[in-house]
Amino acid sequence: MSEAELLKQLEPEHFQQLDPGNRYRILALVGANPPPVLAEARYQALKPWIPETSEAKL
Repeated sequence: MSEAELLKQLEPEHFQQLDPGNRYRILALVGANPPPVLAEARYQALKPWIPETSEAKL
């Protein structure tokens, strides 16, 4: 998958339509040091599983 294809996959509307397995496959391809747009996509994908801190609940 080319970088351009990867970026297209990560456009918010398109990314949200992917099944979770494909989302994680794409995020894994991005690696540990994604550019900001990919880091944001990764965060949004993982957000439901990130536990809230006790501070957020205060």
